[in-house]
Amino acid sequence: RSRYSHPNSVGTQVVGRVWSFRDVTASHRAQNELLASQIKFQGLFELSPLGMVCNSMDGQFFEANAAFCHQFGYPRDELKAMRYWDITPQRYTQQEEAQLESLRTRGTYGPYEKEYIHKSGRTIPVRLNGMLIQAPDGQPFIWSIIEDISEQKAHEQKLTDAMRAAEDAAVAKGEFLANMSHEIRTPMNGILGMAELLQDTRLDATQARYVQAVSTAAHALHDLLGDILDLSKIEEGKVQLERVDFDPAQLLAGVATIYRELGV
Repeated sequence: RSRYSHPNSVGTQVVGRVWSFRDVTASHRAQNELLASQIKFQGLFELSPLGMVCNSMDGQFFEANAAFCHQFGYPRDELKAMRYWDITPQRYTQQEEAQLESLRTRGTYGPYEKEYIHKSGRTIPVRLNGMLIQAPDGQPFIWSIIEDISEQKAHEQKLTDAMRAAEDAAVAKGEFLANMSHEIRTPMNGILGMAELLQDTRLDATQARYVQAVSTAAHALHDLLGDILDLSKIEEGKVQLERVDFDPAQLLAGVATIYRELGV
């Protein structure tokens, strides 16, 4: 709005006043909202338990929060003179190029696991997610969130070690069962042979019944040893199934004979 007072002419001198007003409420509100947003982002940036960094496309560090500096031991001033290639092992070069290509084509990358080099020289496993941001002048920046996954990797390694130990134990058990069954089969074959020889001698009814019980029990034990050997083969993935005919009545009769002679 404006207000104009009629000038009074005194000779060549013109006397007058002009007022101009502009409503800047919306501008001030926008500035206040922008300031509040910046303060909120700065608070989240600094208080985040996860590492947060801003890099150029060639890897130069522009910003890093306290969590990132603490995780990897680099002060902010030192980081700003570095690139992320300086703290990335060379074996990740190809994967890093793939993440940069993802940023160029999709505007985001990750989740992506790699390692960063701590200032002490040790490596730390991390998981990263990031996105591409365009500055007002069109310059691209990469904002990344970095999570230290050392505990997760240590837990996974423990599980892997436990599984490997269990597999080794299973192999050792299979080998033991196989060796045991082979060792026991030798004297068992001797018992079976002697029982057959006894059956060919002159025996009274009671002796013949006892020898038959010994022979039946020995054959059952011999078959059990075969089953144990088959179990070890199953665990080693070497078992081969075969079809064998048998007489159920004869099988049950043999079992009944053993239990009857044992008084069970």
